[in-house]
Order: sequence, then structure tokens, then C-alpha cells
Amino acid sequence: MDLDLLSLNEILNTAAAQTKMTELKTELGSRTGATWASNLHEWGAPSVQHVGYLWRASRVTLDNFADVPEMNGAFVEGVATSACANNLRPGRYARVRSTATNGVTFNSVSVHMDSGVADRDFQNRRKAVARIPSIEVGGTPIVDLDRDILVLGDFNTMGRDEAPAITEAQEIATLDGELSPAFRRMAPNLACSEYFKPDRNVERQEASLPGVNIVIA
Repeated sequence: MDLDLLSLNEILNTAAAQTKMTELKTELGSRTGATWASNLHEWGAPSVQHVGYLWRASRVTLDNFADVPEMNGAFVEGVATSACANNLRPGRYARVRSTATNGVTFNSVSVHMDSGVADRDFQNRRKAVARIPSIEVGGTPIVDLDRDILVLGDFNTMGRDEAPAITEAQEIATLDGELSPAFRRMAPNLACSEYFKPDRNVERQEASLPGVNIVIA
């Protein structure tokens, strides 16, 4: 796919996982002739799921990394103060710059929102989506740092099984309505975006097709 930047989800940060990541970057280097780098969020134990980035360092540079607890819908400032509240993940912010002459520069947030079809999971996703326009880094809203913003990752638009039931397609429509006017969803043309439990893949495949992988200002 000749990609330069990937949002990473569900990555461990144990010593064994770090070794595997190094092996992956070495293999990518041998296949592409480029140097690859990675970065993961800092909160939580090494054995919990992390979000972050994998990038081709010859084409883009990433810096100013910061965890974004607001992208965990269970995070409540002053109450649930851990960015990993309820065993969920924060977002990971990075400033991205193209190495090309006159290349692009933009803000990026890698996310992995609450997975599940219970109402609690659904509501956690709603809270996280609503917070996107107000994300701050170092006390400054990212919309003031740069108007070009990519929110990348797994939005887990799985719907809700609890009554009243909400389909995946309905949740995607809900998300579109929740986004600030400054943001829009970019739906990729991909095959099934969910591979988890075999008994659910067929059930979820059609509605998960549009996916929600990128939000851009």
C-alpha cells in the first residue's frame, strides 16, 4: 500500500512485544529500503493494550507526543482520573511533518475506542467522539495548533445490542451527526473491517464495511 503512517491499536509494550516490534521494523526496512519508527502511549502497564504509531521515518517525522485521556470515554477529569480508566485506552497525539520540500504538516491523534455492544460501551464511544473538537495538548486546543487534523484508528462502530438496539450503520450515522462542523468522516473503501470472533464476523461484515477510520478537519 506504500503507506507512510499507520495508527497502531491493541499493541502490548512488554519486553517480548518490544522485541517483536523491532523485528517488524527490521523486516519492513528490508522490504522497503526505508527506516521505520514506532511510538506508543505511556499510560498503563506494559501488558495492557496500547495505541500509537508506526511510520516511515524517511518520509515523515513525528514529535511532540502526548497521551490524550479524553479519547477514553470512561475517563472523567477529577473522578476517573486514569487515562486507562475501565481498562480502556487514551488517544496518542503526535505532530506529523512530511520530510518533502514544502510537505504537509498536521496534528494526529491515534485512537481505539471502547469495543462492545453494551450500552456502556456505546455511551463511552459517544463521549469520546464528542470530545474530539476540544482535545488539548499542553493546555492548547489542537484546533489552535493546526487546523489540519487526522484522527486515526479504531472507532469500533459496532452498534448496541441492548434495547433499543442500534445497528452498526445507525451508529455510523450517529457519529456523523455528532462531529463538529469542522470535522468530517472519511469512509475507506475496504473489505470487512472486523475480524474477531468467527461467529460474529458474518453478522457484522456488511455493516462494518464503511468503517470509521479517519476524521479530518
